[in-house]
Formats: sequence, structure tokens, C-alpha cells
Amino acid sequence: MVDKKLEVKENIIAGIVILIMTVVLPMLGLFFFGGIESSEFFNKSLFYYIVGTISFLILSLLSVGEYFGWLWSRSLIHDPENGLLKDTSIAKYLTPGLVFNISFILFSLIGISAVLTNTVFVAIPGTTEFQVQPTGELILATEPAASAETLLFVCLISIMWGYGNYYIKQKRMDSSTRYLLAIGIVLITILAWVALHFARYGSAETDLAGVAIFAAGGALVTLLSGSIIPWYVWHFLNNLFVKANSMFSNEGIIATTFIVLTIYYSIFFWIYLTKRKGGKN
Repeated sequence: MVDKKLEVKENIIAGIVILIMTVVLPMLGLFFFGGIESSEFFNKSLFYYIVGTISFLILSLLSVGEYFGWLWSRSLIHDPENGLLKDTSIAKYLTPGLVFNISFILFSLIGISAVLTNTVFVAIPGTTEFQVQPTGELILATEPAASAETLLFVCLISIMWGYGNYYIKQKRMDSSTRYLLAIGIVLITILAWVALHFARYGSAETDLAGVAIFAAGGALVTLLSGSIIPWYVWHFLNNLFVKANSMFSNEGIIATTFIVLTIYYSIFFWIYLTKRKGGKN
């Protein structure tokens, strides 16, 4: 049975983190690292703020509808009970923290691999420099685009997944039909994602095959986990590594990544072991 209070709590936690990344991080880039000096960065941030805010509000409304039992309402902010893995023993372990930690390690390694092989899933077009500091340029090349685009597409996936499952249940179709529905959603996501990036960046996106693979992987991992977290982490790190690759040496990027991972997981395990030891006392 689904614990609705826990589900709401997990959605709130995931939502707050993404909201901070969407709003606070770009604000630092704009106002503390010179991004506001570039009209290009400002216009891009404003566009993504609007897209991200609308998508976040729709996902929040879908969460409210799901809480009150609207059968067609699904919000994949973080809802493993509605993912493709819901009938497996894995689903109960998919907490926001665990999903984030696994995603952070996995997609950091993929990012390093992309740097070493010069492989780009989603390219970032060049920008006019003005007086933007390197830190501001790196931040604004990553956010709010990563969070806003991910929110937009997870919003669309949630709507299609919710109505699709509702239709399957109403028509009393076999439960395996959900997998066909998932395939259809992945294909639609690929087409929409490629269309958006081609329209937004045009010739800057030279490798549409890479863009399509990224969209397929993102949609699939969202449907499997029932969570926005994996795709968002992947999208954020992809943008970060792509931009960093154009600004710093490969050795510097790899060294910095491993230092950050080491510090983060050392703190994480120290907190975990402290709590575990405290629980035994």
C-alpha cells in the first residue's frame, strides 16, 4: 500500500532541491559572477525561468490530484510506486537520497567518459562573453536550462503516463500494455526533445543522434524509477561537463570531479555511520 504522507514528503524534498537549482544557482551566476552583463544570458535565464515555473506548477497540481485519488493524475517528481519498477523489490529502496547518490556517481563517470572521448549528448551553443566571469559562464551554461527542460519533459511524460495508465485500467487491458505505453512515450519524448533543441539551438546541435539517445535514456530512466531525479542529475552534469570541457583541461576536469566525489561521499558516509552508531546507543 502506498504511504501518501511519505510520498508527499519525498515530492516536497525533490521539488525544493530542483527549485533551488532552478532559481538560486542561476541568480548567483547572474548577479555575483557577471552574467547580468550579457543580455544573452539574461534572456536565456528568463525564458527558462518561465518554462520551469509553469512546468513545476503543473507537476505540483498533478501531485495534489494524485494525493486526492484522481485516477488519471500522476506526477513523476518522485513516485517509484508509479514507475515501471513498482512491482519489483527494488521500488521500496528508491528513496530520493539513494536515487540521487546512484545518479550522481553514474552520470559523473559518464561525464568523465564524454570528456575523454569528446562525446556530446546535448551541446551548448557558444555565447557572447562580455564581462561574465568563468564561474558565472559555467553556472549559466548549466542552469536554469537543465532543470527547466527536465521539468518540462517530465511534466509531459507524467501527463501521458497518467492518462495512459488510466485508460488501460478503464479498458481492463493486460498490465503488460504499460510497457507498450512506455515505448510510445519514449518515442514521443525523443521527437519532442530533438525538435525543441533543433528549434532552440539550430546548427549548434550537430549530432541529433546524440540528442535523441539522451532523450530516450532520460525518458526511460524516468519511467523506470518514477522519479525526475536521475534525468535531472544526468542533464545537469552533462551541461556542466560539456561547458567545462570547453574551458578547462581534461586533467583538471577529471581531478576536480574525483575530488568533489571523494569529499561528498566521505561526508555522506560519515553522516550515515554517525546516525547508525547513534541509533544503536
